[in-house]
Amino acid sequence: MQHKRNNRDMFTDAGKRPANPITVAFARESGCRLIIDCLRCAYHEVVGLDGFGPDELVVDLHKRRRWSCPRCGGTMLETRPQYPAFGEAGEHLVGLEEK
Repeated sequence: MQHKRNNRDMFTDAGKRPANPITVAFARESGCRLIIDCLRCAYHEVVGLDGFGPDELVVDLHKRRRWSCPRCGGTMLETRPQYPAFGEAGEHLVGLEEK
């Protein structure tokens, strides 16, 4: 019998933390930027990784700073890496829109 894989297999601590969280240093080397999402109003912003320590975990950056959402003022934020896909953000979708 095969083990069915689900999304929880990728997480530890009851689904709260990625199994292999990446550091700011690794994200910089990979060409990532930082995505900040407000869990209250769905505001979304992408910023650079300048000013963060190389050993900090990307998923914990919002916990270590006093950030608030510029739209609603909420503090329920989530940070994650924005992996480069195909060049600049959205470039890979241009061909799909033209067809």
